[in-house]
Amino acid sequence: MAPEQACGEVRSLTTAADVYGLGAVLYELLTGQPPFAVGTSLETVHLLLEREPRRPSALNRAVDRDLETICLKCLEKDPTRRYGSAETLADDLDRWMRHEPIQARPATAVQRLGKWVRRRPALAALAGTAALALLAVSTISTVFTWRLREARVEETQWGQTLTF
Repeated sequence: MAPEQACGEVRSLTTAADVYGLGAVLYELLTGQPPFAVGTSLETVHLLLEREPRRPSALNRAVDRDLETICLKCLEKDPTRRYGSAETLADDLDRWMRHEPIQARPATAVQRLGKWVRRRPALAALAGTAALALLAVSTISTVFTWRLREARVEETQWGQTLTF
C-alpha cells in the first residue's frame, strides 16, 4: 500500500500508487520480505508512513546497485519522485537488463564505460589493446628521446674537455 493510500487520500491516488505497489513486489522478490512488516497492520502502516525501507542490498548482498536504485525509486514517499508510470519503470528495468545506464540515477562516466564494456566486450578489448599500444609507443619514444639528449650532452661535454 502506498503512503498516500495509507493516509486515506483516496481522491489523490494516481498511477504512482500502482508503481509503489510494483516496487513493493520487486523489493520482496529481491529480499525475501516486504519493505515494511511488523506485528500488526497498524504498526506496519505507521512504519510505512514514518520510515524509509532498508536498502535491499543490506538484506541481500547480491542485489545490484542500479536495481536497488530502481526499487527504492518506486518506494519513494513522495508520489512525484516515483516513476510516472509502470511503462517508465519497465523501460528502466529493460535498460538495467541490457547493462545500459538507468534513468533513475544518472550514471557516472566510469559506470557508463563499464556498462559499454559489458555490452561490447570485443570492441572494448580492441580499444583497450590500441590504447595500451599507443601508451607503449609514447613511453618508448619518450625514453629514447631522453637518452638521445643525454648522449648529446655527454658528447658535448667530452668534446669541450678534449679541446682544452
